[in-house]
Amino acid sequence: MKTSLLDILLTQAKFVQDSGFTVNIDNSLPTVAMIDEHGETQVFLQGAEAEDFLSEVERMYEEAMVIDHETVTFSVAKPYIESLD
Repeated sequence: MKTSLLDILLTQAKFVQDSGFTVNIDNSLPTVAMIDEHGETQVFLQGAEAEDFLSEVERMYEEAMVIDHETVTFSVAKPYIESLD
């Protein structure tokens, strides 16, 4: 059985949510902060790294077309969160 893009995005987003992380984005700078359940910033992206992250979120959001922006953001954050373990 073929796995759909939607299934992949939902699974990746669930991993981040189950890990207790939130993702805060400031588009004006841009910055991306991945904050753990204790309120500590574990990953902080700025400049080109943040722009690349945000571009990937937009690309995946436009490709999926059936999922909310927050879920796609969490999905794109998965490799960063996973690398902390």
